[in-house]
Formats: sequence, C-alpha cells, structure tokens
Amino acid sequence: MQDYFAASAGLSAGNLVASNDEFRISTATDATCTTWPRGPRSTFDSENCSVQPQDAGTCSVTTATRCDFAGGGGTQCPTGETCQTGNGAVKYGDYNGNYCVLGRLYTVFASSAGQPTTGAPRNFYQSFVVTSTPTTTTYGGATTGDYHDDVTLSGKLTLSGTPIGIAGQTLSFTIGAQSCSDTTTASGAASCTLNLNQVPGPYTVTASFASSGLYQASGSSATPFIITKEETTLSYTGPTVIANGLPLTVTGVLLEDGVVPIAVRTVSFTLGTGGSAQTCSGVTDATGKAFCTIPVVNQPLGANTVGASFLGDAFYLPSSASANVTSFAFPARGDFVVGDLTATGAVEFWGADWADVNLLTGGAAPNAFKGFAASISTPPACGGSWTSTPGNSSKPPDPPLPSYMGVIVSTAVTKSGSMIAGDVFKIVVVTTNPGYDGNPGHPGTGTVVATYCP
Repeated sequence: MQDYFAASAGLSAGNLVASNDEFRISTATDATCTTWPRGPRSTFDSENCSVQPQDAGTCSVTTATRCDFAGGGGTQCPTGETCQTGNGAVKYGDYNGNYCVLGRLYTVFASSAGQPTTGAPRNFYQSFVVTSTPTTTTYGGATTGDYHDDVTLSGKLTLSGTPIGIAGQTLSFTIGAQSCSDTTTASGAASCTLNLNQVPGPYTVTASFASSGLYQASGSSATPFIITKEETTLSYTGPTVIANGLPLTVTGVLLEDGVVPIAVRTVSFTLGTGGSAQTCSGVTDATGKAFCTIPVVNQPLGANTVGASFLGDAFYLPSSASANVTSFAFPARGDFVVGDLTATGAVEFWGADWADVNLLTGGAAPNAFKGFAASISTPPACGGSWTSTPGNSSKPPDPPLPSYMGVIVSTAVTKSGSMIAGDVFKIVVVTTNPGYDGNPGHPGTGTVVATYCP
C-alpha cells in the first residue's frame, strides 16, 4: 500500500496561490477508506503524480518538503511517465484525481493559472467535497430524575464507523417537551443540564446532530427516561403547649428536597387521636407555609399529639409530620400565681404561707396575698396584669382543679389598701396535686411541666 497526498490552492489577486495545506492520506488511519485500491498504480494512471507520489513520504508535512513536480528533487513519477508536459502542454491529468480523508471523497485538480507559460504547476490544487461525512450520535447520560431536579444529559458525536470524535458541533438533547444543547469537545463529547418540569412518568431521551458543513445529520435511538415524583418534607411549626377552650392556630411548612418551598398544596392538621381528634386544613403559600385554626380546643388534658400531612399529587410524593404537645386548661375563673424566682419544679400556687415560699424579683409579696388572682383578662395573657383581694376573700374556684393547669408567673406583687396587684410575666403549665381546697389551710401544689408563654 502506498500513501496518498493532497493539497489545495485559492485565488489571490487573480492568481492561484498555494494554500500550504498539504497533508498525507493513509488508509491505515482512516477506516472509511479501506476499499481504496491497494495495488501499485499504473504508469498511465492520471492520479499517479497528484495523489500517489511514487516516493511515498518524500513530500509531506512530516518532512516539511513541498511537492514539486518540476524536477527530480521532489516527487518522482513512474518510469515512462512525464509529470511536466505532454506534447508541449501541462499534463493536467497527471495532477487530477480523487482521494478519501476522514470519510469524505474529494476531487483535486491542478492549474497553472497566473503561472509562467513555461514550466510546471507547483502544488496548485483545488479540492471539492462531493459527498458529506456520515456521523453517529450516541446518548450516554441520565435515564431518570426527580421532578424539579437537575439532570445531566450527555452524548457523543463521531465519524460513522469510527471512534473519532467531531469537535465544535452542536448536540441537542430532548426529553418530552424540554431540550438543551452543548458544543462538542475535541473527543466529540457534549453535555448539558436540564431541570425537569414535566409531569412525572415515562418519557424518552434522544441526542441529535442537525448536520453542519460537511457533516451529515444523525441522532441517537430513543432511550427510556423516567421522571419520578419529587420527594417532600413536611414539618409542624405550630404551638406545642395548647390551652383547652381557646382557638388554636396550627402551622406547617412543606418543602422539596428539604429546601425549596412548595406552594398551593393542601396540608391537613389533626390535634389529638381517636374520637376526640380535631382537624383543619390550609393551603401552602409561596414560602411553603400552611396554617388553619381549630375554633375551640377540646382535648383530654396532658400529653397529646398534633399531626400534619400532605397526601401528594401528580408531581410530589406524600409526607407527614407530628409533634408531642401538652394540653392544659385554666381554672374556671381567675388564675393562680407563683413567683418568678421559684417558678420551676415543685411549686405552691395557693396557701396560707404563699408569700413565704414564693420569691419574686420585685421583692417580698404581702402576707395578705394567698396566691389567687381574682380579676384577670380572659383568657390570661402574657404581658398583662391582675388584681385580687386578701386571703380567701378572692374566692378561688372549688376543687377539683384541672390536672394540667395554666398558672401565672409574676415578678412583683403589691398591696394598696385592700387591693392586691401583680404582673403576668409568663404562664406555665402545672400538674396539680391532690389536697387543694378554697381554704388557704389546704394549699394548692404541683409541678411545672411546660411554658405556655412567652
């Protein structure tokens, strides 16, 4: 097998000028040219000087030697063949021919336009593509992804029948109604990122090349692609210390991937269990927050639960959340008080020695105060105030008290005449002990288990 060479020229100021782009063509590196004739060329073959120099490799870009058909210093013609002239004229046929490179078939010819009337043309060739190059596009990227998540689609563009990549071309990737594109690298590879925004379900993904210049269009076979429903996380963000007999606003936040808010979805809330359960529902806003109000809480006192749930839809998977809560009640009227410096653990909220066992930031309480605030806003609220009268004239409620009871925490208790007053620094929940009675000689005691406000 002998090597093949080609070069080209272009017009400049009316003359044909060498392009200095001579290159060597060899079927050893071009699988698409393996059907090229393999035997020695005939001495009468019109291609023998132009594309098959007898001294293969003498003129090539490797040796930096230009093909020169003027004499014996460069390419030699077969014995008996003249490359310069025939009957006094340039033998154009000696410089014409076809060649194959990278899968494309070219026609080359020589010209002495603009050259002296004597002598031979030197490397003046023009080439024309007579057929474009077949290409192969393959897909090798992701085949599944969650709704609203990014996926990377990738593929490769090569010369058909070879692993040779084609650089600088645009590959387009399509899943359903979505698409993205990228420019191929030197190896023919391309990739792009797509955020899936279509209804979850089965699709196909393809990679395609739309043809460009000398390259034919090609496309990959359709590859199955599954868009899955996006995972969701739901968290309960509402109160966990809940007063019976009052309205309760519950809240929750619905997110995808634990970060992105999901808007316009219904979240259902359930307070309690079984026959005493109370429910309401709300729709998420732009921040993923949903809320609703239970008009009047009516739950067993003590440990309880609140749950939130999202049932899922065509785009999102379901999720749920729950929280442990404490349900309590205020006394039937007024409220009991403890001092702020002793408002933890075991407390006495009513008794003859209330002023001795309850310590306050504002100083000692008057001995006349036995622990019951007779007059206070309904319901008691943090930041407010209360008033009362001495001893059991304040008329505390009859037993039994709520098992989980809301109790005021005051920082100061003062007396002016027969009027006793104090502040509502905060409200705690106390589990009450047996033994209470409206007589200060029968103290009311218990243990602080939670804080209602602030």
